[in-house]
Amino acid sequence: DRIELFVPPKKARRHVLRLIRDLFAHEPQSRGTDLSVALDHVLHVLRRRSIVIILSDFLDEGYERPLPVLSGRHDTIAIELHHPREEELPSIGLVHLTDAETGEDVTLDTGSSHALHVFAGRAEQQRIETERLFRSVRLDRIRIQTGDDYVQPLVQFFHRRSRMAQG
Repeated sequence: DRIELFVPPKKARRHVLRLIRDLFAHEPQSRGTDLSVALDHVLHVLRRRSIVIILSDFLDEGYERPLPVLSGRHDTIAIELHHPREEELPSIGLVHLTDAETGEDVTLDTGSSHALHVFAGRAEQQRIETERLFRSVRLDRIRIQTGDDYVQPLVQFFHRRSRMAQG
């Protein structure tokens, strides 16, 4: 929900190692997320055309405004992380859920077919809207499921992109 750490882009292997070290060493001050704040920051900081990789679940709101501007100025790639439980819940009765970012508590009756249908419908609508937005701004997207191998989808994406660039 705010910029806590910014490392200016550089080239070289040492810089990549620094980025990895900073990712693991950084202790976040907030649990909230506001993707639009990060995208606006990138728009103001990066002056030259760059490759921007956004790693997110894209379940946030408000990022729809800066995203087209960012993808117009920079080569932007979205890596969308998703978990199967964000799309479909098992029927196991009452479940107490807490939003990790807001702390909001909700009790959901997963034994209710109506509740499961509404939950799955909202998730599907969110996925469709995100796909539509990415297509409309011509944003390259890699969708990765948590718990699955992420190397193969990344390699396939960059091979496909390399072939397209060659002709």
